[in-house]
Amino acid sequence: MTKKTLPKTIYPIWLIAGILLAFASMSAKAESESPVMVTYTYEHELLPKMGNEPLLTIFVNGKMRAVFPSFMKRPGKFKAELPPSSFQELKTQITTALSQNINTSTISDEMSSAQNAQLQTQPQNGEQSGFSVSDSTTYIIRYESPQSVVMSNVDLSNEIVQKDLTVMAEHFPNINTLQISNNLKKILQNILEKSDWKPEGNNE
Repeated sequence: MTKKTLPKTIYPIWLIAGILLAFASMSAKAESESPVMVTYTYEHELLPKMGNEPLLTIFVNGKMRAVFPSFMKRPGKFKAELPPSSFQELKTQITTALSQNINTSTISDEMSSAQNAQLQTQPQNGEQSGFSVSDSTTYIIRYESPQSVVMSNVDLSNEIVQKDLTVMAEHFPNINTLQISNNLKKILQNILEKSDWKPEGNNE
Protein backbone atom coordinates (compact mmCIF):
# COMPACT_ATOMS: atom_id res chain seq x y z
CA MET A 1 0.00 0.00 0.00
CA THR A 2 1.52 3.26 -1.07
CA LYS A 3 1.25 6.38 1.09
CA LYS A 4 -0.24 9.43 -0.48
CA THR A 5 1.81 12.52 0.15
CA LEU A 6 0.07 15.84 0.26
CA PRO A 7 1.50 18.43 -2.07
CA LYS A 8 3.50 21.15 -0.37
CA THR A 9 1.81 24.50 -0.34
CA ILE A 10 3.99 27.21 -1.73
CA TYR A 11 2.94 30.70 -0.77
CA PRO A 12 3.87 33.54 -3.04
CA ILE A 13 6.47 35.95 -1.73
CA TRP A 14 4.05 38.89 -1.89
CA LEU A 15 1.64 37.09 0.45
CA ILE A 16 4.37 36.30 3.01
CA ALA A 17 5.61 39.89 2.85
CA GLY A 18 2.07 41.16 3.34
CA ILE A 19 1.55 38.99 6.43
CA LEU A 20 4.84 40.15 7.96
CA LEU A 21 3.98 43.77 7.24
CA ALA A 22 0.55 43.34 8.85
CA PHE A 23 2.11 41.92 12.02
CA ALA A 24 4.60 44.79 12.16
CA SER A 25 1.77 47.29 11.70
CA MET A 26 -0.29 45.66 14.45
CA SER A 27 2.69 45.78 16.80
CA ALA A 28 3.33 49.47 16.06
CA LYS A 29 -0.36 50.27 16.50
CA ALA A 30 -0.50 48.46 19.85
CA GLU A 31 2.53 50.44 21.03
CA SER A 32 1.10 53.77 19.89
CA GLU A 33 -2.24 53.01 21.57
CA SER A 34 -0.63 52.66 25.00
CA PRO A 35 -1.98 55.52 27.15
CA VAL A 36 0.13 58.67 27.34
CA MET A 37 1.46 59.54 30.80
CA VAL A 38 3.30 62.80 30.11
CA THR A 39 4.19 65.14 27.25
CA TYR A 40 6.87 67.82 27.21
CA THR A 41 7.75 70.61 24.83
CA TYR A 42 9.11 74.14 24.90
CA GLU A 43 9.00 77.18 22.65
CA HIS A 44 11.74 79.80 22.40
CA GLU A 45 10.57 83.21 21.30
CA LEU A 46 13.40 83.55 18.74
CA LEU A 47 12.85 80.13 17.14
CA PRO A 48 10.07 78.78 14.91
CA LYS A 49 7.16 76.99 16.55
CA MET A 50 7.80 73.35 17.40
CA GLY A 51 4.72 72.10 15.55
CA ASN A 52 1.53 70.35 16.58
CA GLU A 53 3.19 67.37 18.26
CA PRO A 54 5.09 67.65 21.55
CA LEU A 55 8.84 67.22 21.55
CA LEU A 56 8.58 64.30 23.96
CA THR A 57 5.77 61.83 24.64
CA ILE A 58 6.09 59.10 27.28
CA PHE A 59 3.60 56.25 27.49
CA VAL A 60 2.66 54.27 30.59
CA ASN A 61 4.52 51.22 29.29
CA GLY A 62 7.81 53.14 29.29
CA LYS A 63 7.93 53.59 25.53
CA MET A 64 8.78 57.06 24.28
CA ARG A 65 8.45 59.15 21.16
CA ALA A 66 10.38 62.27 20.21
CA VAL A 67 9.56 64.66 17.37
CA PHE A 68 12.45 66.97 16.55
CA PRO A 69 11.60 69.87 14.19
CA SER A 70 13.53 70.71 11.04
CA PHE A 71 15.67 73.43 12.63
CA MET A 72 17.15 71.01 15.18
CA LYS A 73 20.39 69.11 14.67
CA ARG A 74 18.70 65.75 14.09
CA PRO A 75 15.16 66.37 12.81
CA GLY A 76 12.54 63.65 12.49
CA LYS A 77 10.47 61.22 14.54
CA PHE A 78 12.24 58.86 16.91
CA LYS A 79 11.45 56.15 19.46
CA ALA A 80 13.12 54.83 22.61
CA GLU A 81 12.34 53.09 25.88
CA LEU A 82 13.02 54.40 29.37
CA PRO A 83 15.23 52.30 31.66
CA PRO A 84 13.26 51.06 34.69
CA SER A 85 15.16 53.28 37.16
CA SER A 86 14.53 56.43 35.10
CA PHE A 87 10.89 55.45 34.60
CA GLN A 88 10.43 55.04 38.34
CA GLU A 89 12.06 58.41 39.01
CA LEU A 90 9.68 60.06 36.56
CA LYS A 91 6.60 58.38 38.05
CA THR A 92 7.68 59.45 41.54
CA GLN A 93 8.01 63.06 40.43
CA ILE A 94 4.63 62.96 38.69
CA THR A 95 3.06 61.55 41.86
CA THR A 96 4.60 64.43 43.84
CA ALA A 97 3.24 66.98 41.36
CA LEU A 98 -0.21 65.41 41.54
CA SER A 99 -0.22 65.39 45.34
CA GLN A 100 0.53 69.14 45.34
CA ASN A 101 -1.99 69.89 42.55
CA ILE A 102 0.70 71.47 40.38
CA ASN A 103 -0.67 73.28 37.36
CA THR A 104 -0.48 76.66 35.63
CA SER A 105 -3.10 78.19 37.91
CA THR A 106 -1.56 77.12 41.24
CA ILE A 107 1.89 78.30 40.11
CA SER A 108 0.46 81.67 39.03
CA ASP A 109 -1.34 82.13 42.34
CA GLU A 110 1.80 81.43 44.39
CA MET A 111 3.94 83.69 42.20
CA SER A 112 1.43 86.55 42.52
CA SER A 113 1.47 86.21 46.29
CA ALA A 114 5.28 86.18 46.36
CA GLN A 115 5.55 89.21 44.07
CA ASN A 116 3.02 91.14 46.17
CA ALA A 117 5.04 90.30 49.28
CA GLN A 118 8.16 91.61 47.56
CA LEU A 119 6.41 94.88 46.73
CA GLN A 120 5.42 95.33 50.36
CA THR A 121 9.05 95.07 51.47
CA GLN A 122 10.54 97.35 48.79
CA PRO A 123 12.05 100.65 49.91
CA GLN A 124 9.80 103.62 49.26
CA ASN A 125 12.34 105.49 47.14
CA GLY A 126 10.80 104.77 43.78
CA GLU A 127 13.19 101.93 42.98
CA GLN A 128 11.77 98.55 42.08
CA SER A 129 13.49 95.27 42.74
CA GLY A 130 12.93 92.65 40.11
CA PHE A 131 14.37 91.06 37.02
CA SER A 132 13.61 90.52 33.40
CA VAL A 133 14.45 87.69 31.04
CA SER A 134 15.43 88.27 27.44
CA ASP A 135 14.87 85.58 24.81
CA SER A 136 12.13 83.93 26.85
CA THR A 137 11.36 80.21 26.67
CA THR A 138 7.93 78.79 27.52
CA TYR A 139 7.80 75.23 28.87
CA ILE A 140 4.68 73.10 28.46
CA ILE A 141 4.18 69.90 30.45
CA ARG A 142 1.00 67.84 30.44
CA TYR A 143 0.80 64.88 32.78
CA GLU A 144 -1.50 62.41 34.49
CA SER A 145 -1.32 59.64 37.07
CA PRO A 146 -0.17 56.34 35.46
CA GLN A 147 -2.97 54.52 37.29
CA SER A 148 -5.60 56.92 35.98
CA VAL A 149 -4.63 56.68 32.34
CA VAL A 150 -4.47 52.88 32.51
CA MET A 151 -7.71 52.31 34.42
CA SER A 152 -9.84 55.14 33.07
CA ASN A 153 -8.08 56.09 29.82
CA VAL A 154 -8.37 59.76 30.83
CA ASP A 155 -6.79 62.63 28.95
CA LEU A 156 -3.84 64.55 30.35
CA SER A 157 -5.79 66.85 32.63
CA ASN A 158 -2.86 68.48 34.43
CA GLU A 159 -1.00 71.19 32.52
CA ILE A 160 1.97 73.38 33.37
CA VAL A 161 2.63 76.31 31.05
CA GLN A 162 5.39 78.49 32.44
CA LYS A 163 7.83 80.97 30.95
CA ASP A 164 11.48 80.61 31.93
CA LEU A 165 10.73 77.88 34.45
CA THR A 166 14.28 77.33 35.70
CA VAL A 167 14.97 81.06 36.05
CA MET A 168 11.74 81.55 37.97
CA ALA A 169 12.47 78.60 40.25
CA GLU A 170 15.87 80.10 41.07
CA HIS A 171 14.43 83.56 41.66
CA PHE A 172 11.61 82.25 43.87
CA PRO A 173 13.22 79.39 45.85
CA ASN A 174 10.41 79.39 48.41
CA ILE A 175 7.63 78.75 45.89
CA ASN A 176 7.05 75.02 46.18
CA THR A 177 4.99 74.69 43.01
CA LEU A 178 7.84 76.18 40.97
CA GLN A 179 10.43 73.88 42.53
CA ILE A 180 8.39 70.73 41.86
CA SER A 181 7.59 71.85 38.31
CA ASN A 182 11.24 72.62 37.61
CA ASN A 183 12.34 69.23 38.97
CA LEU A 184 9.87 67.53 36.61
CA LYS A 185 11.10 69.68 33.72
CA LYS A 186 14.74 68.75 34.46
CA ILE A 187 13.91 65.03 34.41
CA LEU A 188 12.06 65.35 31.09
CA GLN A 189 14.79 67.48 29.51
CA ASN A 190 17.42 64.97 30.60
CA ILE A 191 15.38 62.14 29.06
CA LEU A 192 15.03 64.11 25.84
CA GLU A 193 18.76 64.83 25.59
CA LYS A 194 20.28 61.54 26.74
CA SER A 195 18.00 58.75 25.51
CA ASP A 196 19.12 56.34 22.81
CA TRP A 197 16.77 57.58 20.11
CA LYS A 198 16.22 55.44 17.02
CA PRO A 199 14.29 56.57 13.91
CA GLU A 200 10.68 55.42 13.82
CA GLY A 201 10.32 52.47 11.48
CA ASN A 202 13.66 51.05 12.63
CA ASN A 203 12.82 47.65 14.12
CA GLU A 204 16.06 47.21 16.04
